[in-house]
Amino acid sequence: MELDEEVLPGCLSWQKIKCEQKFQSSRICPASVYNIVKRQLNVKLASFERQRGGTWHLEPTHGGAYRVKISAYATKTISEMRRSLEELIRGRPINHPGLSPRVLQHLPSRDGVILMRKIQHETETYIILDRHSLTVRICGSEEKIATAEQELVRSLLAYHKRQQLEIRLRGPHLRPDLMKEVVNQFGPELQGIKEKVYGVDLKLNTRYHVIQVHGSVEMRQEVEKIVYELAQEVSEPGGKPDDIEVECPICLCKVDDGYSLEGCSHLFCKACLLEQLEVSMINFDAFPILCSHTDCGAPIVLADMRALLSQEKLDELFRASLSSFVTTSDGNLWFCSTPDCPSVYRVAGPHKPNLRSE
Repeated sequence: MELDEEVLPGCLSWQKIKCEQKFQSSRICPASVYNIVKRQLNVKLASFERQRGGTWHLEPTHGGAYRVKISAYATKTISEMRRSLEELIRGRPINHPGLSPRVLQHLPSRDGVILMRKIQHETETYIILDRHSLTVRICGSEEKIATAEQELVRSLLAYHKRQQLEIRLRGPHLRPDLMKEVVNQFGPELQGIKEKVYGVDLKLNTRYHVIQVHGSVEMRQEVEKIVYELAQEVSEPGGKPDDIEVECPICLCKVDDGYSLEGCSHLFCKACLLEQLEVSMINFDAFPILCSHTDCGAPIVLADMRALLSQEKLDELFRASLSSFVTTSDGNLWFCSTPDCPSVYRVAGPHKPNLRSE
């Protein structure tokens, strides 16, 4: 065993060293996915070790996920195994022809999230939704993925059909009190509309400002025509005394690119609401964020923030809200002093840190 024509200490000249390259790779598996694919993952890794001579190691990370490390003596083996792992961890894409973007846009909503959780619980799968590209993947065994896909497609198409038979009484181009006008004109059971559209069954959802139509698409179109004719009627000059408000309560100018708040239906310029939210990110005294309409003060709800802000800005607003909550706790709450640690702790005992600088 020689190196640079010299025999290594403790070795004989006829002995040889055999060197081989070993390649490694790793893949992070989120805890939510790992809990579903744990059995398939172990089977796949054991097969990799048995058939291809590779080795693997599974370890938890600090964030609660799991890191899968694989190693082998050939890059092709590593590549094939990593591809197989990614297919398992990422899940199978759902490409049903009926799931158009208009149908998939229901999934990020409150009802859509509830639907996904229900299917996950019943089928022991995990559904991954990409909110930006509106694509869906399902993790789990092949049989359970097929069951989950079938139920997701069926339920989502049925929900979309129901939504198509709804008439919204609140929106950026509708007067804030349209539901009130509809009730005044046609009654709380909408009997006046039922008398005009034969055979239609209607239900008014006062919480979400929606008329639910039980009937055909043609019936919905007739009801919608009646409702929006009323909306146009009461908005015209000389119609009813309480004409639609066109001034934004923030800039006091005519509403431009309007947005109606979910909680109170007051109409604002979208740019003014964006400015109000962005100012709140740097001014801790701005929390809680409330409607600025005179004598309103209703909170601006999460649905509005999600509709107006990007995910990055929304995260920034959440951090500012937490900081405001901590700084206004009269010293009862403090951020952890460890660098880069976002945790908050409650001060124990009667003694609190002195905030005054000497």
